[in-house]
Amino acid sequence: MFRAYLEDFIIDENETVYKAAWQAQRNRTNLIVIDQNKKFKGIIGTKEIQKSYWGEYKIVKDICNENCVHIIAGTEDEIYAAARNIFAEKSIRFIPVIDGEKNVMDMFSRERAFFMQEFQSRRLSRMHYAECIYKMAEEAKQLGISRFSVIEFGVASGNGLITAEFYAKEISRLLNVEIEVYGFDNASGLPNIEDYRKEAGWIWFEGLFNVMDVEKTKKRLRFAKLILGDIDQSLKTFIQDYHPAPIGVMFVDVDRYASTCSILHFLEQNDKYFMPRIQMYFDDIVDWTDSIGEHLAVKEFNLKHENMKILPEDSHTHIKICSRYLHSLYNKPFRSSWEFTGCNYSSYIL
Repeated sequence: MFRAYLEDFIIDENETVYKAAWQAQRNRTNLIVIDQNKKFKGIIGTKEIQKSYWGEYKIVKDICNENCVHIIAGTEDEIYAAARNIFAEKSIRFIPVIDGEKNVMDMFSRERAFFMQEFQSRRLSRMHYAECIYKMAEEAKQLGISRFSVIEFGVASGNGLITAEFYAKEISRLLNVEIEVYGFDNASGLPNIEDYRKEAGWIWFEGLFNVMDVEKTKKRLRFAKLILGDIDQSLKTFIQDYHPAPIGVMFVDVDRYASTCSILHFLEQNDKYFMPRIQMYFDDIVDWTDSIGEHLAVKEFNLKHENMKILPEDSHTHIKICSRYLHSLYNKPFRSSWEFTGCNYSSYIL
């Protein structure tokens, strides 16, 4: 039996070709075909789906490519090496990984096989996620911290959290630093507006982004933890309930001033729960939000705290750093091997 997060990549051989075409298009990927015993049968890709347009093919097994390239599961290093060799020779994006008994183990992507090259060439989607996580992993390693946490506030459909999870896994493997991933969402869209003077209610109105299929999102996650409910209430017990590693990256995509204030209030807890510098990405800071929303919350936070600042404050750049000046490791030297070069991002579906 395959793991739940592989569900989008898998289709039964007796399903219709119409469902296969829809599923492949929705997920922008090849599909792994399984037989009635849930064993690997082959794949369906663009060529197979196009083939179905020109013949009397009704079910998946009629067009399944049973002689497809695949990898037999071994050690992690063996799988990566095999994938790189295959991708170097063939113009494909995904390779099925199966065990000796034809159980589906994984779907290996080209981005995963050549992650560092894709990262350095800035070809990854949601590049800001990768940059923030890599930067923090590098800092943690030099400061002697073996693990840290990444949090996304505002999960919505789940694509961002899945991206963060994917990047955390690859960066953890490359730098040998353990990375935990958490996602917070109320699963019901944007809450009601408390003060219209501090919000862009004509754009981010109540109920917007109520798009989460909770069970589907949970199935798509490999190890990230999804925390549902009012963010303000969830954060009050987060440390006690989950005992997270020191928090080093926070992606803030909650649109609202009030919700951002709750997140920033969480930063007021003991230094031991945080890295000395936190990479923060504010999705909704743009050139007209200086006095509303996330931007206003940042400005008020900085006015309130002398020993902790989120900078640059007045810039409309999305990436900012929360410096905790009294943190015991704040002045410990470290040097990054690369520099931030700005952010360019688009939606990412693994």
